[in-house]
Amino acid sequence: MVKRIIWQRRSGGSPVIHVQQTDGKMDRHWPFTRQFNQQGIIHPQKALEAIEQSGAREAILMLEIIHPFETEETQVLDDLKETVEYWKKYL
Repeated sequence: MVKRIIWQRRSGGSPVIHVQQTDGKMDRHWPFTRQFNQQGIIHPQKALEAIEQSGAREAILMLEIIHPFETEETQVLDDLKETVEYWKKYL
């Protein structure tokens, strides 16, 4: 995330920013749930500050959460709801 935040500050922003939780070791596409936030390195406040510092006038944050194929649909929906509630605290 640090590299992405630095890029975001320097680039002047991007109209669409894909948002996912990750541990920084791989492109995880994790949701922003309590479980994954404990392992993850993406912090909404830092990301939003980087976008603001980039000078971007507007940016669309798009969740890029990808569950394994075998994940139950109810789990996917629960994770997405928790993710949205989590991000709403910062927006």
